[in-house]
Amino acid sequence: MSTQPKQIVVIGGGYVGIQFAQELAKFLPASAASITVIEKNEFTYHCVGVPRALVDPTFVKKLFIPVANALPASHSKVIRGIADAIEGNEVRVRKIGDNNVVDETTSNVPFDYLILATGSSYVSPIKVPSGSYTRENVENAIVDTANHIKAASSVLIIGGGPVGVEIAGEIAVAFPDKTVTILDAHDKLIGNSA
Repeated sequence: MSTQPKQIVVIGGGYVGIQFAQELAKFLPASAASITVIEKNEFTYHCVGVPRALVDPTFVKKLFIPVANALPASHSKVIRGIADAIEGNEVRVRKIGDNNVVDETTSNVPFDYLILATGSSYVSPIKVPSGSYTRENVENAIVDTANHIKAASSVLIIGGGPVGVEIAGEIAVAFPDKTVTILDAHDKLIGNSA
């Protein structure tokens, strides 16, 4: 008697979603699990490399890995779309086409197990802009910010946490003649991060 593979759905193809799906695929045979990742972007965006890309625009291309290339095809697949509801044991999905337009019709993806790995959002040039599902838009935003930094005589970094300090360091090394200032609410840098 054969049993059907468990349907595992991961909503979100960022760091955690992809890593989780990769680990499942590594340890579960295709006969045990079918893994589906639902992700709105065609790529996984490695935002931790943005501080370097802000001073070296040639680095921008290294920030992206196609989501489809990150998973083994043997028992996993990627649906490019937006999960807009969970109803019982199904995720309702609006697919995003090759033209980067969200389809208004929906399809249901059944699951036995559901993993929510939708990530975070905040105002910063380091994250993918909301509603911007193309790699080109993200690359352009980073290059535009890098050009502003290059043209400026001084740069003010708001926030002295790890990312703010790293960006300040990258700018100071790449452009030693620029004045770089970090403004933070705490009395020391990386104050609440240690």
